[in-house]
Amino acid sequence: SLAKSEVLENLFAGTLLSAQGTIVNGDDVEIRYQVGNSQQSLSGTVVRIGSAYVTLSDEEGQQVQIPNRRVLGSVICSRRTPVPLATPEPVRMTSRDRISTSLNYLARRS
Repeated sequence: SLAKSEVLENLFAGTLLSAQGTIVNGDDVEIRYQVGNSQQSLSGTVVRIGSAYVTLSDEEGQQVQIPNRRVLGSVICSRRTPVPLATPEPVRMTSRDRISTSLNYLARRS
């Protein structure tokens, strides 16, 4: 049925969006898509990439849910929010510690 195929399309599109990392939570985006002969767009900050919808929060704080299949088939203009390099707490290392171990520790904490 049509409803089942739309659900599957949204699940598949959500998996692709998450795996590709095209957009991530915190990105400021404009999503441009076609409706008939008309060009439409939605702008906001990505709040969540779920299994069925991408949730944006606009400038007024209103949240908009866009089906993943629509997002995947759209032109996405994205500005990624930079991740701070400083850690909120010091990390102690000795000369025997491997840098990769410390970086993995920090990645798990964020």
